[in-house]
Amino acid sequence: MVLDWLYYPEKWDLINSELKKKLAKENHLRVYENPYLACFDTVIPLAQLFAHKRSVAFIKGVTPWLESIYGHFLKEGYQIQNFNFDQVQTDKDNLISFVEGLKKDTLFLFYPEDHPLTGEIFNFGDLENLLSHKKIYAISVKHIPMSVPSDKSFYPLSAQISYVDGQMTVVELGEKFKVNSLLGAYQKINTVGDTIKIVNELQRRFEENKVHKDLALKQEVEKLSSLNYDMKEKFGGVNYSYDRALLHFPTIHTDVLEKKLIAQGYTYLSSLASCSILSNKALQKWFTPELKKEICCQLLFLKFRNSKDVPSLDLLKNLVKEILEQSSWEI
Repeated sequence: MVLDWLYYPEKWDLINSELKKKLAKENHLRVYENPYLACFDTVIPLAQLFAHKRSVAFIKGVTPWLESIYGHFLKEGYQIQNFNFDQVQTDKDNLISFVEGLKKDTLFLFYPEDHPLTGEIFNFGDLENLLSHKKIYAISVKHIPMSVPSDKSFYPLSAQISYVDGQMTVVELGEKFKVNSLLGAYQKINTVGDTIKIVNELQRRFEENKVHKDLALKQEVEKLSSLNYDMKEKFGGVNYSYDRALLHFPTIHTDVLEKKLIAQGYTYLSSLASCSILSNKALQKWFTPELKKEICCQLLFLKFRNSKDVPSLDLLKNLVKEILEQSSWEI
């Protein structure tokens, strides 16, 4: 393409409208290349539109996607209300009290629907409904790969930012969540291929993400339950996704285990040891109480597309035994 520096804003609109048509959705959809851009392009234009509202609220931790927006509100002098999960109880009376306790000029509440490492799915009960009645926008993020459009009841002032894969994120906007895009039309996606091909590729990725309906995968993941780093009680989760697991090996550093599993053909995994994960400190804050550094070194994160991606419990135990034998010596 000779005019490779020229972008076509209308093409992004065509991609969004074609996807909406294909998925038979009533709400408006927007396609982005990554979740950080999606968060920025959803939240910042909203703040610009309602510049007179100077308070915002976040349920912090658990998502790295805050990084693209949080600094803006600090710099601009907003009243920032930060909450942890243990401050948001799911029963109706406590939720009402929580929402009533937000500042009167609160523009939005930004919160995660699931945990990116453990796969726990959080239950916030009637939170969106209560926020809607207070004219507060509800902006939620989903880390579990999107397989089909959300079938949840969408409130007019709600937005859901859903991860598809490393190259695509979809935002669904409620009926009254009408904000202009600042950057959406200037993505690389608007210069590559035709609209129909892009939408068909998205649908193909949705199909690939339908792992939560794989009974064999569920059975294999459940066999690893004795190794789970289980924060379910602390986070109040009532369900979890079977596309990932966070395993705890208290006797070893998992960077060595990661290398041995990769040698066995397992590629969708990562040790949380500091020598493997440079942003170790950020990950520690995704848990309440905060993870200790020595615990991080003992954790292994795995993602699964199907049951073949799940290493057996026996294999993991044998590899741990092998690592312990190789790291011990006699004097």
